[in-house]
Amino acid sequence: MVWRNENKYFVTDTEIRMIINRLNLLMQRDSHVGENGTYHIRSLYFDDLYNSCYAENECGSACREKFRIRMYNGSVDRITLECKKKDVSRNCKESCRLTYAQCEDLAAGRPPSDISAQPPLLQRFGMLMRLYGYRPVVITEYERTPFIYKTGNVRITFDCSLEAGQPEDFLKEDGLKIPVFPRGMQLMEVKWDDYLPPHLLQALQVRGVKQTSFSKFYSCRSLLLQKGRR
Repeated sequence: MVWRNENKYFVTDTEIRMIINRLNLLMQRDSHVGENGTYHIRSLYFDDLYNSCYAENECGSACREKFRIRMYNGSVDRITLECKKKDVSRNCKESCRLTYAQCEDLAAGRPPSDISAQPPLLQRFGMLMRLYGYRPVVITEYERTPFIYKTGNVRITFDCSLEAGQPEDFLKEDGLKIPVFPRGMQLMEVKWDDYLPPHLLQALQVRGVKQTSFSKFYSCRSLLLQKGRR
C-alpha cells in the first residue's frame, strides 16, 4: 500500500470547463474511460453495529478506514472489495477481487463461509463482519472524468451526478436513487504521491474554488438517514 495525498474541491460546471480545457493540454485521460471521457462508479459501503464509520466522519477523526465493494459501468465482470484508510490528509487503499457469489454474500450481510481460503483483505473483513456486525448501509453512484500524469503519480478527477441508494439495490439495474449534489456542482479530487508538479497546480487555480473535506459516504448516508430509509 502506498500513502497518497488527497485534496478535494467543490467546483461549478463553468469552473470545471475552464480547468478541463487546461488539463487537456497537460495530462492524459485514464485508459478506462469510454468515448465520452468518463466512466460510471457504483460503491456499496459498510458500517458496524455502532455506526462507527459514520460517527468518525461526523466528528472529523484524523485516522479512519472504510470498507466498500466497487464496480464500474454497471458491469459485474470486475468487482473489488476495497479498504480505504485515511491518516490526516493522506490516504491509501487496499483491494482484492471478488467473485459474483462473494459479492452477493457480502451485499446481503453474509461473511465468507471459509475465511482461511480467502485473500487477506477478505479474511480480515470477514472477521470484522462476525466480530462487529459490519453490514452494507449505503450505495454511492456517480460519473467520473479522470486525468492522469506519471510524474508524481498524479490523478485529477471530476465527479458529477452523485446519487445515494439503498444497499439492497447494489446488484440491481434499477433502484431508487436520490441526488446529492446541488444542480451545477461537482467534486474535484487531486491525488498525488510525494510531488505535485507546479504547472499542474497552477492549472487548477480558479478564483473562488475552496478546499473541502466532503465525504461521499457520509453525505449519502446522511441523506438516507434524514429520509428515514436506513
